[in-house]
Amino acid sequence: MDQLLVDILGWGAGETKRFPNQVSGEPVVARFYQINKDQFAVLNEHHHHQSPGRDDHVGFHIESRETLQDILTKIKDLAATDDRVHFMNLPKGEFSTMMEGDLVTGGFYVKYLLPIYLDFQTQRKVSA
Repeated sequence: MDQLLVDILGWGAGETKRFPNQVSGEPVVARFYQINKDQFAVLNEHHHHQSPGRDDHVGFHIESRETLQDILTKIKDLAATDDRVHFMNLPKGEFSTMMEGDLVTGGFYVKYLLPIYLDFQTQRKVSA
């Protein structure tokens, strides 16, 4: 995959990470690619590489928590009228947050008319 995404398209070098799936707890092996400052792609490695995995996604960086909340509200409004909207990582109807080092990441996944999820995230540094 690096030959296409890094060598040809010029994305940032892929970085493989191993972690438990936030929903199922199953082990995940994922390769993260930085497209530019605000976008990234995450490809989960599995044996059926031509079929999307359960939580494969394309990520979008959102500048602020307020904008992220606005996007979530609008997509929830769409979901109220269209049952083809599917969310992941939306505990209690709000976007999830996680802490890694001095960064707090908030976000959610939504699938709508595509075989993969769209991941909307915002990050902020926490001062010590």
